[in-house]
Amino acid sequence: MKWNKLLERQIKKHLPAELLNHEGLRSFLNTVNESYNGYERDSYLAENAFKLSEEEFIAVNKQLAEELALKKVSIGQLKDAISAFSEDRWSLNSDHLLDVVGFVTLQIGRRKEAEARLSTTANRFSTLIGNLPMGILVEDEQRIIGLANSFFCDMFGIKEAPAALIGKDGATLQARYSHIFANPEAINLHIKSLIEKKEWRVNDEVMLADGRCWEIDYVPIFMNQVYKGHLLNYRDITARKQAEQAIRMKEEKYRSIIENMNLGLLELDTEERIQYANHRFCEMSGYALEELYGQRPGTLFAMPADQELVESKNELRKKGISDAYEIAVHDKSGAQKWWLVSGAPRYDDSGQIVGSIGIHLDITDQKELEFKLNDASEAAGQSARAKEAFLANMSHEIRTPLNAIMGMSRQLEKSSLDDKQRFFLNTINTATDHLLIVINDILDISKIEAGKLNLEHIGFNLEDVIKHACRVMQPRADEKGLQLKCEIDASIAPVLLGDPHRLNQVLLNLMSNGIKFTETGAVEIRCLLKEQRPGIQVLDIIVKDTGIGMDQEFLANLFEKFTQEDKTTARKYGGTGLGMSISRQLVELMSGQITVESTKGNGTTILLNIPFETGVPADLPEKRHSVADTRLLKGRNVLLVEDNEMNRLVVTTILESYGVVLAEAVNGADAVDRLKQQPFDLVLMDVQMPVMSGLEATRIIRNELKLNIPIIALTANAIKGESQRCLAAGMNDFVSKPFEEEELLGKITEQLDRGNNFGKNVYHSNGRQETSELPLFSLAKIEKIGNGDSSFTKKIINLFLQMMPASVATMQDAATTGNWELVRKTAHKIKPTIESMDIFSLFPVIQALEHIPEENIAREQVISEISKLETVLHHVAVQLERK
Repeated sequence: MKWNKLLERQIKKHLPAELLNHEGLRSFLNTVNESYNGYERDSYLAENAFKLSEEEFIAVNKQLAEELALKKVSIGQLKDAISAFSEDRWSLNSDHLLDVVGFVTLQIGRRKEAEARLSTTANRFSTLIGNLPMGILVEDEQRIIGLANSFFCDMFGIKEAPAALIGKDGATLQARYSHIFANPEAINLHIKSLIEKKEWRVNDEVMLADGRCWEIDYVPIFMNQVYKGHLLNYRDITARKQAEQAIRMKEEKYRSIIENMNLGLLELDTEERIQYANHRFCEMSGYALEELYGQRPGTLFAMPADQELVESKNELRKKGISDAYEIAVHDKSGAQKWWLVSGAPRYDDSGQIVGSIGIHLDITDQKELEFKLNDASEAAGQSARAKEAFLANMSHEIRTPLNAIMGMSRQLEKSSLDDKQRFFLNTINTATDHLLIVINDILDISKIEAGKLNLEHIGFNLEDVIKHACRVMQPRADEKGLQLKCEIDASIAPVLLGDPHRLNQVLLNLMSNGIKFTETGAVEIRCLLKEQRPGIQVLDIIVKDTGIGMDQEFLANLFEKFTQEDKTTARKYGGTGLGMSISRQLVELMSGQITVESTKGNGTTILLNIPFETGVPADLPEKRHSVADTRLLKGRNVLLVEDNEMNRLVVTTILESYGVVLAEAVNGADAVDRLKQQPFDLVLMDVQMPVMSGLEATRIIRNELKLNIPIIALTANAIKGESQRCLAAGMNDFVSKPFEEEELLGKITEQLDRGNNFGKNVYHSNGRQETSELPLFSLAKIEKIGNGDSSFTKKIINLFLQMMPASVATMQDAATTGNWELVRKTAHKIKPTIESMDIFSLFPVIQALEHIPEENIAREQVISEISKLETVLHHVAVQLERK
């Protein structure tokens, strides 16, 4: 169409090109174009009016009026059209064409922006649906497909792309692929029913023909409360169902196992209410499952005294903690029973605690047996204590007169005797030695049977032990004209760790038997390195003789107590028949083995196979002087506390010959009174006395009199623990009756020699210093070890200052909680340091703490000793810091 030139310029300038084809606007433009043309004609007519006739003027005027009316109508229609698609329903008051065009341009821009936003939202929604890991199908109210995702196609095996399904009939598609379901007809009816009801439905499970399981969700779509279609969501839950089935099978399996194991099973919720109980639990409790459901086990079964225990266990389950415990309960009939309960938290699939589970075992019979065993054990314990008391009294009653006999015999040996008298005296000595062996054997057997014989773990030189045993047995071998041979493997470590005294006891017993049962030939002992391991040497110690041997029948009973081959053996050779039994048990306590090979008439070979840890020279204990310096005895004031007159006579006879000034007391109370009246250099204290025992008297001397005088126990009780009780009471050392003169003199001179080291500088255990001529401690030993290296001495002092406060604190805490074993171990740990620094005032204290008895512990006494230890160590630390 050809536009008026003026209008064409305006269109090009103001109207977007895309609006030219708009039907309503084009009609408007045609009208405007005609108006413009009419205007030009009017102008033309005005200019040439004088040329027109009146008829023509009227015709033109009429045409212009019609065109103007048409223009107004067109502009009105255009404004109505613009208002219709305007977002804010804005009305245009101006009839100017340019205002109308401008407004149209604005509305078109807004519409484009809205369409862009709508397109973005639609793309996002489509992408979301497409990426969901489930099959999505959207249909309208006519079941025409509006949207499907690739997961839906994959699940149904549809080869077409999801976009290709849009516009197709959903019912037809459903019918085509319903064969994949286990029951196609049922699934078609089910979906039809969902669509008809138009109600939300989720998690409907359906089975597929191949055994898989799906879930279907139906979501109706309403717009302004008008049904516009629906969404179907398909999910493959096969893996989850298989896992649930596996869990159910496992639970059933475990429940079946528990049933077969005669165990009761309870499942509780978070409020501790019963949700499930198996048949066995119902039998145990006497209740039916219906009666148990919803009940609280703690209220239903537990005794009132155990309610707190039940609550504490419930709290543990809430924290995710499992444990087992025993509890007394009553069943439905009121009968008391005992259950062993193993409880654990119960979780759901998301890991949240949803309650607890308990496995119950009826242990009523076992508990009754346990109570009976405890009663029997208590009775056995009382019997063992009675036996121990009997052995202690027997030991005391036999050793006390035996000590007098042996003591006086030794004194008699010093006098001038003729041959007959010396024969009589030797007979007495032999008899007392034999009696002492019998007593020691019986006591060793009792200790081993009671489990109270503990081995030492100290450094020793095996060659020294072997040679000592040979030296002891050499005179007896010489008496019978036998050779005594000794051979030691040079590859054996110079220092081993173990109990050299018990090893020596075993060797002496085996060598004594070899010499006893051998008339001609030799007895030999060989030590060989059998096996070498890191830090361990396994030794073979062989004792071989050429004696009478044994037959095989007796070998089977060789290690039985009180066993000898026949009565003639006992009559001819003597002995109690305990030696081999004791030897085997001692070897086994050393983690070793003893084997015997023997043939009647061809001698006997005994093999000891024992593992020993290897040590270093520092592990060897400090050797004491074997010869007492009796010069220390002259003029010394010694208090002898002994209720037995014979023993007082023996000690008096021995000590007075060395110039000791003796005072006597017959019991502990008498001794305390004597010590209040005059000073003494040393006390010899019997332990078992009337009125007041030696242990009680010693505690009074230490705690009330505050005396640090050396006290040596004279004890006839060789039962395990007696020495510890003596040291724990505050005694410095002990001598077992019957004692040899050399042993008694050695103990006394050792204590007096220590007293000389004090000089006039005596510190009580409470740390109070009486005079100050000599220091509280000495670094001489440490300086000697360090060869005068001051840095070494300084390092030891620093270690002392760091270690001692911590050690004392450890003992204080242990004593507060009653951990006596820790007190003993800590005291044993710091004892070498105290001894190496010559802190003499702490020797009895540390001995007492190291040897706290196993029973009848005086708690306050131990705490007092630790307090003394702390006080003295504080004084030592102060002086060391000054240095």
